[in-house]
Amino acid sequence: MITAFILWVDGTAPSLQLENMTSDAKGNLTAYTNKNPYELKAKINDNLSGYLLKVDGDAAFTDKDYYLFNEDFFKGRAAADVSYSIDPVVEGTKKVAVSLKDSAGNATDASFTLAHHAAVLKAPVVTPNTSKKAQTVVLSAAGADFDKNYEAPKLYVSTDGSTWSEVSDGKYSVATNGEYQFKYADVYGNESETTKVGVNNVVNAIYSDPTVKLSSTDGSQESVTVTLGFAKEDTDQTFNHLRYRFEGEAEWKNYDRPFTVDKDAVVEFQSYDDAGNESQVLKTNVIVKKSEQKTGKGPEDDNKRLGSGQTAGNGSNNGGKSEGNPDVGAKPGSSNVSANGKSNSSTGSNGKESPATGDDVKNYTVLGLITLAFSGVLAFMGLKKREED
Repeated sequence: MITAFILWVDGTAPSLQLENMTSDAKGNLTAYTNKNPYELKAKINDNLSGYLLKVDGDAAFTDKDYYLFNEDFFKGRAAADVSYSIDPVVEGTKKVAVSLKDSAGNATDASFTLAHHAAVLKAPVVTPNTSKKAQTVVLSAAGADFDKNYEAPKLYVSTDGSTWSEVSDGKYSVATNGEYQFKYADVYGNESETTKVGVNNVVNAIYSDPTVKLSSTDGSQESVTVTLGFAKEDTDQTFNHLRYRFEGEAEWKNYDRPFTVDKDAVVEFQSYDDAGNESQVLKTNVIVKKSEQKTGKGPEDDNKRLGSGQTAGNGSNNGGKSEGNPDVGAKPGSSNVSANGKSNSSTGSNGKESPATGDDVKNYTVLGLITLAFSGVLAFMGLKKREED
């Protein structure tokens, strides 16, 4: 008679995962707590049924053994969540051994250090680095005196009281106005009361753009006045300022009053504040009136050449009436004869002023004409007498 049997071999160790542990570089585990007793939490599982969890030699959890050696049957089974209370060494540490063994004798062992510390942490004292308007405000916590025998508490910050971030060096820079909450917390689970700090002096944008006004934009003025201002009328000018420079210059000039420009130029201008914010650099073109070049035929020289009392362009002379004066602008060395028949002096080619004789010139001219006419009459009468003889 032949007897047959099936031999099942289980060489798979059960899985053990301890929760809420801190691991160092060497893989050593530590559980920090301020609770007494301490609740050890773990997830355990096996490829078959029937395993036993022990903590420091005491049974902590037992899985029912179904004596069913079929891995496919247990495949996908969820791990068991285990919680086990441990009495810690108050204000100290102790080693804890954990062992998980299945019905086939496969075991998984682990150990950890249980560190206990219960303390009342003082709330942090946090102050801003400035009360003046600034782009960023640094909130700093004063140094606190903690028990050096335990892991030091760390500073945390939150804006909503639920999500906390570590402040590594005790200083926290903020760029937004609002309320900020701070607290101390350590790895054991101890937490301080919350300190709330309000920030309302952050200014991270320029309040108002600059404006510019020119006294002339069409080149009609020999000197153009440039006036700068702010686009917003309620701008605080003790905090916000204006500056300008001419294109190509590196240094800015602070603006405190309108200034004048007497040649064509490009003026750059900008608003800025004491917090370090700046507007975009704006530009404006300044065009001034061009000075007329002094030639011999310019209107200014024409006026200089007019006779005494004459006004250029209308031919008038000390109240005298004339539709035009063809002698205005006569050549050097000639006499300018006005509408009343009088002659005005002009500058000769030698640079000296030629004499002006007034009415005597007219009298001498008439006398000469009369003499010439009388001579002609006498000559005519003498010729006729000869013909008669």
